[in-house]
Amino acid sequence: MRRIVCLLLAVILLIMPGCSKEDKAQTATVRFYYKTNPIEFNSDSGVISVETRTLRQDQSDYYGILSQYLNGATTRNCISPFPAGTSLEEVSINDNDASVVLSSHLSLLTDYELSIACVCLARTVFDLADVQSVQISCLNNYLNGEPSITITRDGYVIDTDSTPVSGS
Repeated sequence: MRRIVCLLLAVILLIMPGCSKEDKAQTATVRFYYKTNPIEFNSDSGVISVETRTLRQDQSDYYGILSQYLNGATTRNCISPFPAGTSLEEVSINDNDASVVLSSHLSLLTDYELSIACVCLARTVFDLADVQSVQISCLNNYLNGEPSITITRDGYVIDTDSTPVSGS
């Protein structure tokens, strides 16, 4: 009887670690950057906040992750900087560059709001991929009169005393 119990315990102990490794392999932790809610200039909270999420492995391709990102924030201190209905049309990652095409809803934003949205998206992409620049455009529309906005990893500035500026 003891042998059977010992054998069962040994089998259970061998199976359990395998189960936990499998569960960990099926999720990925990502950081999404959103507009701080509420925005308080010249404060510690700043303009952009980060939200950490755990996604299923089947959502871990760039298109799946960014689609989840565009669904909006899930915490109270973050709000989506994008207009309702904004969706991902295309994403591509090549060497040091990323290209993100969003639906035409993005063209509804201008100036400050557009800058915040693009910096939030770019910071999210920088965390996902080892790229140096993110080119953001929207389907069949211009962004502040330009066909696209390119933000480099070290080329964006958020000045809380004035309007956000995006690098090009």
